[in-house]
Amino acid sequence: MTSVNEGGENFRFASAASARRRKYFEDYVAYLNPVCAEIKRDLPDAKLIAFGSAVRGDWDPLESDIDLLVITQMAPPEDLELAKMRVKWRQKSGGAPIEFHVVDPVTFKTWYEKFIDVKKEIDC
Repeated sequence: MTSVNEGGENFRFASAASARRRKYFEDYVAYLNPVCAEIKRDLPDAKLIAFGSAVRGDWDPLESDIDLLVITQMAPPEDLELAKMRVKWRQKSGGAPIEFHVVDPVTFKTWYEKFIDVKKEIDC
């Protein structure tokens, strides 16, 4: 059974975490710009599109992430190389909770474009 004190601590922890993460969503483009530059170094042909709750403005600071679509013909065929790129990109994010979706143009047209309701192209 949870005591009142433990519940209060959980609330304070969640409230502090919410406050820390809120900044990422209130100005998500500012956190995507340094990531964008790094992605363009790795994949010069990449087109970058933010979508999802961050763009719609209906994000939850504790549950949401910033969805970033990376459309490229140049993605490495090996999962390990792509994973290394994602780690490098995440390091440039300033701690922002970014979910990288790396796809080719055909996958974008046949899948993502069908369900993305609001999007913002990220220029860098």
